Amino acid sequence: IRDQHLAAVEERKIKSLVALLVETQMKKLEIKLRHFEELETIMDREREALEYQRQQLLADRQAFHMEQLKYAEMRARQQHFQQMHQQQQQQQQPPPPLALSVGSQPLPSSGAPLAPAAHS
Repeated sequence: IRDQHLAAVEERKIKSLVALLVETQMKKLEIKLRHFEELETIMDREREALEYQRQQLLADRQAFHMEQLKYAEMRARQQHFQQMHQQQQQQQQPPPPLALSVGSQPLPSSGAPLAPAAHS
């Protein structure tokens, strides 16, 4: 009877230790699961932050290209107006006087008289 009692006590101790081991393993698994859930939350936040930065970058690029287009358009208009102004000035200027050679030599464009031509 005593041996049976000791065997029963040992069996209860073993069952108790096995139950404690299983409970400890379960707690470890729960801790790991919580850790993974926290990591997943962190990854989700980082993914959202990256997506926001990506959208911001796209918006910045679009704004930059719009500014480039506006600048190019402004320069094209400015050049067009300068050409128009130059054309108007050319149309308003009287034509240059024709040089007449009645008894005198025509003046070159510099306004100085030409040197007499050497006769052979």
